[in-house]
Amino acid sequence: MEEIVWDLINSNKYELLGEGFISKSYELEINSEKYILLQGQISDSFDCYLKSYNNLNFLFNENKPLIKSVQFPSNKITLIKPNLNYPFFKYGGLLYIEIKGLVFYEKYFDKINIEKVTTTISKFLEELYSIPRNKDDIKKVRDKKLKSFNSDMLIIKKYFGNENIDKINVFENEFLDYINNFDDFHYIHGDFWQENMIISDDYQDLVGVVDFDNLGLGDIAKDYASLLDLGYDFINILIDKTKDIIQDKENFIKRVKIYEKLIELEDVAYILRYENLKGKLNSKLENLKKLNLI
Repeated sequence: MEEIVWDLINSNKYELLGEGFISKSYELEINSEKYILLQGQISDSFDCYLKSYNNLNFLFNENKPLIKSVQFPSNKITLIKPNLNYPFFKYGGLLYIEIKGLVFYEKYFDKINIEKVTTTISKFLEELYSIPRNKDDIKKVRDKKLKSFNSDMLIIKKYFGNENIDKINVFENEFLDYINNFDDFHYIHGDFWQENMIISDDYQDLVGVVDFDNLGLGDIAKDYASLLDLGYDFINILIDKTKDIIQDKENFIKRVKIYEKLIELEDVAYILRYENLKGKLNSKLENLKKLNLI
């Protein structure tokens, strides 16, 4: 399959769809079927693809799928290992059959059927959050998240030096107080923003979800915070549809606001780790200003 893809790339028989932190995404056609190709952009890309591959096998086992409400990258997934013989795949790749529909770009927000889309999102989240958890792993989850958070804070504080960190220090204390007293972890998508969703061509419903490399145990508030580009009105509709899961709405909104800030800080730390991502830094710093973190 790598050779087939490489021949298509060399023949320019592909279309660039978009670019994120770890991937460029392309659409190409193989044997009259459309595929999505993710091309690694950083040294961690292949590890992310491997996680996504394993997580999809966990969630969507053919014999007993844990998620039934939406489509997902099919089990016809090809992992492409980093290969210097094919420079395009220096950092590896991931190939899967395209889910028919449209990437849920923010520009489509005014066109969607909010009632249907939020209903399907709520069904997906309810399925995801109801996956059985091993309660013995709770402490491990907290320790892992604390380790990751502390690592990010070191990188961010080193970047800013002694300037502009007072507000970050305030948030750091807020997050530590929260995480040290929270243990209601569920399986979450982990990067549940709208561009990881596929909507129908007529904008009427959600049909698919992609990018499962961040799947793991966490606070469900993070998945809701990832959707804040669509506004709090959208989030409130979604909360009302999943109230059996959320229960205490006031406390939940507080946690969503914590993750709204944490997601942006995590992105800044991630960018600072990789020289070839530095071009994305300025827009993220503007987001920190908007959130009153600097």
